[in-house]
Amino acid sequence: DCIKSRVDDMTCPRSSISLLSPPLYHQPLKFSLSYRMLDKVSIKLFSKTDGKLVTQTVLDLEPTAPYVSKDTVFNLPPLPEVGKYIVEMQAGDRKKQMEVNYTLLYPVIRQWSDGRCEVIVLNNATGAPIENAAVEILKSNRHTYTLAGKVQTDAEGKALFETDDIQSLAIMVQKDGYG
Repeated sequence: DCIKSRVDDMTCPRSSISLLSPPLYHQPLKFSLSYRMLDKVSIKLFSKTDGKLVTQTVLDLEPTAPYVSKDTVFNLPPLPEVGKYIVEMQAGDRKKQMEVNYTLLYPVIRQWSDGRCEVIVLNNATGAPIENAAVEILKSNRHTYTLAGKVQTDAEGKALFETDDIQSLAIMVQKDGYG
């Protein structure tokens, strides 16, 4: 039974989806899809606010060997407006969902060799710097995040903080009126 279970696990259909970059103003959404033993996947995008279908597509996938995963990239049309969206992927009778938050805030993160980290917050539509945006620095510990610091952006949209490990950080940016 154990061997049969392992073989079934290695050869059963699988899929996962991830967004490759934050949604950009008037730009397609770019996703990565990893799959095994699937020939088609249905993708639907819904507005989280009202549940309305925004777009949908069916991807015809290249065949894979039973134990081999394959990756592909696909695009969905640009999001119509600022807000929260649900991407639903269906393969056979299995459904997976992920949330996409489209805002007009676009953080650019740079780490300097002296340990400082700079976050520049830009307007996603115009590219202009955003003053007085709240930048929260979250420290990851496996699957949980704790607040490590909070700074405001200056007139140039910049916020500085020090870190010894940027790989374990997540950045959240907020400002009223920007989604």
